[in-house]
Amino acid sequence: MRPIVARLAGRLLFNVSYAALLLIAWEVLVRVFNVADYLLPRPSDVLRVLAAQSGLLSRHAVTTLVEIMTGFAIGSALGAALAVTIHLVEPLRRTLLPLLVALQSVPKVALAPLIIVWFGIGLSAKIIMVTFFCFFPVLMNMLGGLSRIEPTVLDLMGVLRARRWQTFRKVELPNALPALFDGLKIALPVAVIGAIVAEFTSAERGLGHLILVASNQIQTDMTFAALIVLTFMALLLFTAIALLERVSVPWSTAYRKGER
Repeated sequence: MRPIVARLAGRLLFNVSYAALLLIAWEVLVRVFNVADYLLPRPSDVLRVLAAQSGLLSRHAVTTLVEIMTGFAIGSALGAALAVTIHLVEPLRRTLLPLLVALQSVPKVALAPLIIVWFGIGLSAKIIMVTFFCFFPVLMNMLGGLSRIEPTVLDLMGVLRARRWQTFRKVELPNALPALFDGLKIALPVAVIGAIVAEFTSAERGLGHLILVASNQIQTDMTFAALIVLTFMALLLFTAIALLERVSVPWSTAYRKGER
């Protein structure tokens, strides 16, 4: 346990040091070249806005976080459930999967105005947008994990006369869990994008709405402050998923490689 904590602390220290160097370089370059504030604000100005407008940023961040978490949970659950269904019911793979692929090819950004028209400008429309963004990455990764089974393992289960449900529960599902978490890690940044796109289209609250208003008013420091809050929030959520993977799927090959 201690070596793991030491490695995590070392990585954290490296990341913080790297970020600090970037901020210092940014501050120096803006001052040296006398860049206008409306083009690129100084990090010190952005930090000042973060401190002075923390209440405003927090209120908008809560709205965006609710949209992201709710849509992410619904989209991930639907994607995983449909992947299992398609895997177990072979006719659905031949008929339903091509339709889903065709649906995925539709630009999601173009659907945002339609979703607003159908469901209004309330929270539900934003959640539906995030759900739509998250659904397909989880579906395809989960489906791939369920399908990538060594033939010898399936032959062994056949020799043991295991039932279809037993093969799924003992072999296929555990094998698919690392792929599921890969899909979740892909879907989370996409969920953030979906929430911001929905808020850009029509919203009265949220970080996307705040960024849009600040940009229109040429408050670049506020725009950067909102982007920093959004980035920090996404990093925390991604870290939570990575920790959940480490606890839930200790046999994950990707995790073991990361530990070396």
